[in-house]
Amino acid sequence: MDATHDARVRPHGRAGRARGGAAVTRLRDEARAAVELWLLPALVASLPYRAGIALARRLARALPLYEPAARASVAQWRAAGGGGDERAFAAAFRFAQLVDHADLFWALTRSRRFLLRRLRAPALPSGVRAPLLVVSFHYGQGLWLMHWLATQGVAARFVSIRLVRSEAQGAVHYAYARLRIRAVERLAGIAPIFTGGARREIAATLQAAGAVYGLLDVPIPEAAGHAPNATLRGQPVLLPAGLLESARGTGAGVLVLTARTCPDGSRVVQADPAGAIEQADVGALAALLDRRIAEAPAAWHFWHLWPRFAVPR
Repeated sequence: MDATHDARVRPHGRAGRARGGAAVTRLRDEARAAVELWLLPALVASLPYRAGIALARRLARALPLYEPAARASVAQWRAAGGGGDERAFAAAFRFAQLVDHADLFWALTRSRRFLLRRLRAPALPSGVRAPLLVVSFHYGQGLWLMHWLATQGVAARFVSIRLVRSEAQGAVHYAYARLRIRAVERLAGIAPIFTGGARREIAATLQAAGAVYGLLDVPIPEAAGHAPNATLRGQPVLLPAGLLESARGTGAGVLVLTARTCPDGSRVVQADPAGAIEQADVGALAALLDRRIAEAPAAWHFWHLWPRFAVPR
């Protein structure tokens, strides 16, 4: 082979190796997602409840699950003033993630009575009724709350990003997200609201004396270029106000609702009435999230996204 021909071939070979390496990385990522989103959560949910919780605790301590989010979450928790054992925090974060995913399989395979018995949620606070805006966060394990609300006469339409295959992390993640949103609809007894026209649909639902369930702690692109509207962990942050703005003028009440799982499997449900939508404020709602994070830091799923919330002073 002459030198000219060799020069032509080598770039092609490097490109081929790069493509091959990318394919191997994709397969590895898909395999990890299959284990973390499907295999281990389904295994946990296949056992009697207490045994499944005990297995989840052991797996969270023994395996590097949900990396690199777990590793980044430890670093951000520490940077935000978290004190204590980093290994214990990482295990608690992994446990919260694993149980959250196992909740989907428990919801698919167990009776509604099973879910309510484990949830042990109280009745809705007095005076809470539709139209109602339920505000929650990426904190703890909230899936079963959709069914609990339905048993309280509140069929809440969950606000979700629109699922687009090309924007998903991979085929396994996409399949899991599709199954989860179907479970949300089944538990709530009513169709979700998807982004892309969501503001109009939120307002229409509330004006018709319905209920809407949305998550407030979503990062805003380029938050550093905006003024903060809330405080978390003593740091000014920017949180989206669109959920509240969409509900203005509908006469809706506001309820801040979360649930989290303790290491023994018991569930802590917190339901805080937050007044009428006309007085609802992002900062005040963020203060409730801040209290929850203070009570159980590792239950917040979005520690690894902390830099996207924080606004430089």
